[in-house]
Amino acid sequence: METNPYAPPGQESMPEAPLPSGEAPLATLGQRFLASLIDSLIIYLPVLLLALLIDYAPLDQFVWEDRFLPNLLVTATTYLAFILINFHLLSTRAQTLGKAIFKIQVRRLDGRLPSLANQLGIRYFVYWFLAIFPVIGPFFALIDALPIFRKNRRCLHDEIARTQVIQMPRQES
Repeated sequence: METNPYAPPGQESMPEAPLPSGEAPLATLGQRFLASLIDSLIIYLPVLLLALLIDYAPLDQFVWEDRFLPNLLVTATTYLAFILINFHLLSTRAQTLGKAIFKIQVRRLDGRLPSLANQLGIRYFVYWFLAIFPVIGPFFALIDALPIFRKNRRCLHDEIARTQVIQMPRQES
């Protein structure tokens, strides 16, 4: 593998060729959980700041219509923060910041990196859209996560997007 003379020092380059199916070990449940936890904490910091700025008052002082715009603003900020923070990693390495820390990444079932459209449009958008509904959202989150305990460790969003989360291949020196 050739070294890119223009790459920043210490940057790990991703393999260009697809990994043969089944060659890379699947990410562990712990790696996936901790990566997701880190991603959530990073995303919710800007959201918390926004919530403080719009001065969330107790809900009993407002009717639903008065709370719609602040809730919409917080929800949109959450999704925008996720995309802005993770855009480069998602588009070049199929990783979020949490996945990069734990050296795991999303791959298509054929071993190739998924496109950004596949990741945002299928892996995340469907989940985000259903999550905004009060009763359906938490129920869907549970339904989405439960399949991870199967042997193939794929959540429902992995099944829909035809992806899997793997441990990154070790770079040979």
